[in-house]
Amino acid sequence: MTAKQIHNSLFSIIVEPQKLHPNFRFIMTSKAHAPARAMLDECYKKFTDIDGNFLEQFQSTGFDSRIWELYLHQTLLSMGFDIDRSFDRPDFIIKKGKYDVGVEAVTTGFRDSNSSDPNESPENIFLHKQDHIYPIRFGSALFSKLKRKYWELPQMSGKPLIFGVEPFHAEDALGFADAILSKFLYGKDQVFEFDKNGQLQIETKHLEFHVDGEKKIHSNFFEYQDAQNISAVIFSNSGTIAKFNRMGYLAKQGIKDIIMIRFGTCYRPNPNASEPLGFLYQVGDPNFQEDWSQGLSLFHNPNCKLPISNEVFSGILQDRWNGKEFIAEIPGFHVLASKTLTFFGRGLHELQLPGSIGEPEIIMKQANELQLSIAKLMGGIGA
Repeated sequence: MTAKQIHNSLFSIIVEPQKLHPNFRFIMTSKAHAPARAMLDECYKKFTDIDGNFLEQFQSTGFDSRIWELYLHQTLLSMGFDIDRSFDRPDFIIKKGKYDVGVEAVTTGFRDSNSSDPNESPENIFLHKQDHIYPIRFGSALFSKLKRKYWELPQMSGKPLIFGVEPFHAEDALGFADAILSKFLYGKDQVFEFDKNGQLQIETKHLEFHVDGEKKIHSNFFEYQDAQNISAVIFSNSGTIAKFNRMGYLAKQGIKDIIMIRFGTCYRPNPNASEPLGFLYQVGDPNFQEDWSQGLSLFHNPNCKLPISNEVFSGILQDRWNGKEFIAEIPGFHVLASKTLTFFGRGLHELQLPGSIGEPEIIMKQANELQLSIAKLMGGIGA
């Protein structure tokens, strides 16, 4: 905490009521998000506000960016890094043993896109987002950071630099997995087919551009000019209110009369599988463990000047392109995307619901049925 950081709570209001971000206003008043408020404040106490404007931005125009920054800070601490916040750029200089690495937080800002043809099928609209719109959003955010040349700063001399990115550019952006970012970073797309013997065959295709209406950008960020100064890119779609709520709940902060159901998709540990698994569980189920870094993906730059060893970020998904194929290191339970249903009602925390892993369509059906059942029983909200 600096002299500028005079408020101990993120929820000490310092902006005018009409300027409060709607998501901030929601978690500030929601009974079902008492765990999130407690955990956010706990994490904020460990955070140095070097610029002196974190609280104001968290409550107003910069809510998404500040949530991501606070999540990234807490996650890096949980992974055993010491964090130097004595410089205004990059956001963090992290240290572990002999390794010093700079980390700059990046978010894709909300931007409405009306380029999709309303007569197109939902499947084609989805594919256009996946192959073009969302890679362009990542490209815009990462290119803006690239132009700032953090590697030229004295405090970054001889240190690898990582960009840590989370998508907030659309309402459904957090529902997309890391494969979209990977396409843009490496300029590679993978096509999955099964041969006559039922064995999975993977064909890697080179991508030149991503195009959305009049917007057109080159693929393969790691080949951009100056990108050799970026050692890797971290991705997450879970640095969110729901994450802080779950972690607060697991830490037993404000959990009375609250139940949380988490469901989504995860990596399927089968080399002959082309589709993910689905999962569903009640937060707190000992069979489904969650830590801060769960769901993080690290994409190594094959062209970088200062490579980073896998051991520096052990425990999260790490992907490398070796010139011929992708080599991935994947943790046992790697979440691709998830949603958390949070309900508040007397006695709800005493319910014990079984978890399950299976085909995503079945899991989705179970989640919908469970949501209706609990809502009928006590009333609740989705988060």
